[in-house]
Amino acid sequence: MMNRIQNAMRREAYYLWAAGYASAEDIEIGIRTTFGFRMANEGPLMHYDLSGVWKYSQDILDHYAEKYILGLGKSEFNNEEAEKIKRRMAEGKPWFIDPNKFDDAKEKMDRAYIKCLKCRFSSKFDS
Repeated sequence: MMNRIQNAMRREAYYLWAAGYASAEDIEIGIRTTFGFRMANEGPLMHYDLSGVWKYSQDILDHYAEKYILGLGKSEFNNEEAEKIKRRMAEGKPWFIDPNKFDDAKEKMDRAYIKCLKCRFSSKFDS
């Protein structure tokens, strides 16, 4: 299961490089400093929660589902799976976060990221 997720990322990185959208170095830096860094603390479902996507209007959620979740028709989802995802998004609720405690959860995660960034990069700025 995890290899499948990793292979999707790898496949997209290869495509972006081969199509000339980015250099290998830019792809590596982009992955390592954005979602690669976050993944130690949040996966894609928690990221959905923390980004607040679940609070958007149904029109925006439908667009999000079609473009980012279902891949504009290039998806491997069958109709039943696609409908299950759309229904979940239509519920307008997060996976893990209590909607009444969203601001607290977001602040807690932001503080954790700042702490990690300081640990990882502070030696570069200390000299």
